[in-house]
Amino acid sequence: MANSAAPVLLQHLRRLTGGGNHGDSSDHLLLRRFIETRDDVAFTTLLCRHGPMVLGVSRRVLHDHAEAEDVFQATFLVLLRCATSIRKLESLGSWLHGVAYRLAQRVIVAVDPASDGRGLDNLVAIVNLVDHNNPSRVY
Repeated sequence: MANSAAPVLLQHLRRLTGGGNHGDSSDHLLLRRFIETRDDVAFTTLLCRHGPMVLGVSRRVLHDHAEAEDVFQATFLVLLRCATSIRKLESLGSWLHGVAYRLAQRVIVAVDPASDGRGLDNLVAIVNLVDHNNPSRVY
């Protein structure tokens, strides 16, 4: 089984941000800081905090490490693009879980049995499945 790049990335980000804790800041506070000031450390802390869960959801749904990593990345790109549209900032974890789950489900639907078994072959295609006016909705 191939090594996954996402856990390595998370470890690297934790080292860069001093553990990714940003103190005892809540998700709500970190997300607000990211939305208002585009604070990279706040975003990285959120990524480190929720990344393992997002990757786990993606892996459980897809059973394919490469596609799971694509969904992991796409989920956080959706967060980058759509953070201002999250209604309940204190519920970021469940929002990320839902986005990851729906993106992974959509990748399964997109798999063409006649192809080489890959669903959407690039991250942009996965991110474009999201309705950016309503990121909880995936096409």
